[in-house]
Amino acid sequence: ELGFRARLGVASATGAVFYSDSPLSSQLEFVDPSTPLRPVRRPEQIWGAEATLDIEATDRLTVGGVFTYQDGRFRDETGRRRLT
Repeated sequence: ELGFRARLGVASATGAVFYSDSPLSSQLEFVDPSTPLRPVRRPEQIWGAEATLDIEATDRLTVGGVFTYQDGRFRDETGRRRLT
């Protein structure tokens, strides 16, 4: 993970990017609505980014927002790469 934090006058911002390559991640797999989620362990790669922006509108009010993006891939039982 790599990130930053900055403050410019009444505005502050943060940002981060990340990448994870796990040989055995833990996931829950949906089979059908009548059964509980099934735990599975499999290789997985995940990456993404996050950014925030906050602005002090007044002495007592700060407004802000968050942007997040995440994506990933894993190998299923047959060895095929699939979306997370």
